[in-house]
Amino acid sequence: MKHVCLGSSDEALEKPDIVTLSEQLKEKNARVTVVDWRDQGVDYTQFDCVVIRTTWNYTSYIDEFVQWVRRVCEKTCLLNSMETILWNIDKVYLRDLAEEGVSVVPTVWIDKGSVKPLHTVFEEQGWDTVVIKPRISAEGYNTHCISTVDMASGEQIFSQLVSERDMMVQQFMETVKTCGELSLVFIGGKYSHSLRKRASSSDFRVQESHGGSTILEHNPPQSAVIQAQEILKTAWKVVNRRGNPHSGRARGTSFLYARVDFLTASQRPSTDYGMEATPPTQFLLTELELLEPSLYPTEFPPVAQKLADEILTILGESP
Repeated sequence: MKHVCLGSSDEALEKPDIVTLSEQLKEKNARVTVVDWRDQGVDYTQFDCVVIRTTWNYTSYIDEFVQWVRRVCEKTCLLNSMETILWNIDKVYLRDLAEEGVSVVPTVWIDKGSVKPLHTVFEEQGWDTVVIKPRISAEGYNTHCISTVDMASGEQIFSQLVSERDMMVQQFMETVKTCGELSLVFIGGKYSHSLRKRASSSDFRVQESHGGSTILEHNPPQSAVIQAQEILKTAWKVVNRRGNPHSGRARGTSFLYARVDFLTASQRPSTDYGMEATPPTQFLLTELELLEPSLYPTEFPPVAQKLADEILTILGESP
């Protein structure tokens, strides 16, 4: 009997991503233990693998989290791998992917302590509205939409943030208001399902914590699925170059889990979903979630079984 540890956080121990996966693993005769990643008393040598799932407070303890990832990797198999996690923590991975030819939302990277004013970025790029966010962040934390109209207050916000952390400035994509964000979930490199995330009328962020909504996308554009698959192949190659993307006894040819989040650069009516990008290359990557993405088991229950099967396959068990 394989013993699987699910990495979580104290406020997310009973979230659907944990509960549904735990149930599926137990049904397949695996032993399951859910741990708070900050619990210093856990002996990770007792587990056949640790699967990172809902460690959703890690950005508040980033140095501690990195140490935890390294410590777990020394004791057992970590999924996704340490190399993958450490690369994916910092959103500068988007720059790595862009350098490999992946279409990403246009981004300017600003290092901590930079004295470059925000209005200079506007002028250099010819943008009239941007989104600023820390390179290490989640759930829309310290994410602001700033336009030339509110430049004065925007400069103050940006100046304060960049004095404390590395930042990124992205062109604001108007399609987030019309098309929303398209999220595609992959298990073991295979397409599973898609979600449509939309912001509320009073915000630009699609996260539910900011009033956004998420529904299952039954018929995503095939071009988006193909593009997402290519992005995963590229990301796998990038991680390979940084080091072995496996940890301990992990094996395979792709990430255990991944979520590819797209925005579109342009829009037109489509039978696929409300507004479709044209051409297909106009799907722009906004996030590649390889660390602790929600896979939305409430909206698509079969994903828990798919993930459990893939975990056991990696561990050499017949699901």
